[in-house]
Amino acid sequence: MPWLVDYPAASQGTIRRRAPGTAGQAAGGSKERQEFMEPAVIEAVSLGGQAAIDLSVWTLFIRADIIVKLVMIALLLASLWSWTIIFEKYRRLRRVDKEAESFEDAFWAGGALEDLYSRIGARPNDPMESLFASAMGEWH
Repeated sequence: MPWLVDYPAASQGTIRRRAPGTAGQAAGGSKERQEFMEPAVIEAVSLGGQAAIDLSVWTLFIRADIIVKLVMIALLLASLWSWTIIFEKYRRLRRVDKEAESFEDAFWAGGALEDLYSRIGARPNDPMESLFASAMGEWH
């Protein structure tokens, strides 16, 4: 259906459209009717389709279907969960690295290995202490 824009009325929010089968009638014919449209659509028609479209994340989310919203929320929650795991692993690795460095300093300090083994005991705190305690247990 071809659209005829009534430019003086476009600022008031109306647009005129020809009814089907009236292509040859003059403007203002009996089968012609007026429809009310959104001002943004009217502005787009009067500017040749170059209206400003809001593509912000929030606007796209609000206009999305419920399934899309649920998927987006699920992805956001999965992302938060993943970043929580990443930061926890990073924190643990830093702690283990500090403990291993502390054990290495004690190991290479030149003291007796028996004293180091008795200080660590049966409950080592990090993997290097665990390896050392296992080796010393086998040696005895």
